[in-house]
Amino acid sequence: MSTVKDLLHKVEGKLRMLKFTSDETPSVLEENKQKQIERHAKVLESLIEEVHELKVEVQRERIEKGDDPTEVRTWSCDLEQAVLEYENVISETAA
Repeated sequence: MSTVKDLLHKVEGKLRMLKFTSDETPSVLEENKQKQIERHAKVLESLIEEVHELKVEVQRERIEKGDDPTEVRTWSCDLEQAVLEYENVISETAA
C-alpha cells in the first residue's frame, strides 16, 4: 500500500508528464496529421485519468487517516484546476 507521500509524488510526476506532453501540442497540431493528433490526445486523456485515479487514492488515504476534510477538498480542487488546463488542451486537438 502506498503512503500519502508516495501518492503525492506520483501525482506530481503525472502533472510534469502532462506539462511535457502538453508543451508538444503546438508542434503536433502544426504537423496536421490526424492519427498523430489522435494519439497525442489519447496520451493526454490517459494521463489525466491516471491523475484522477491517484487523486481519489490520496483523498481516501487522507480521510482514513483523519485529515481535515476541508483541507482534502481544497487540495482536490487545486488539483482539478491544474488538470483543467490540460483538458482544455485536449479540446484544442479536437478543433
